[in-house]
Amino acid sequence: MNDYDQQKWFELFTTALLELKRAAMTGRIGDARAEIAVRLETLKQHPGLNQEEHHAIQDALRTLRVLEKEEANLAAEDRKRLLEEAARKLQSIAPKFQGHRPQENSSEG
Repeated sequence: MNDYDQQKWFELFTTALLELKRAAMTGRIGDARAEIAVRLETLKQHPGLNQEEHHAIQDALRTLRVLEKEEANLAAEDRKRLLEEAARKLQSIAPKFQGHRPQENSSEG
C-alpha cells in the first residue's frame, strides 16, 4: 500500500474505474480529475517529494483519458444504433403515408 492510496483523488479514481453505470461514468471521471487537480496544486508546494504519487497521478490521468475515449465510442455507437432503428421504423411506416399525400390547392385566387 502506498501513501497516496489514502488520498481523496485515489478514492475517486478507483470509483471511476469501477463504475458500471455508463450514465454515471462521466461524472465519476470529472470528480476524479477535479480532485487530482487539487492534489497536484498541493504537491507543487513540496517539489521533489512524493515522486511516486506524481507517477501514480500521471498513470491515473492516462487511464481516465482511455475511459473517456471508450465512453465516447460507446455513446457514438448508441447514437448510431438509435438513428438506424429510427430510420428502419420510418421506412416501415412510410408506405402507409405514400397514398395519403395532401392535395395541393389548385384554385388561384
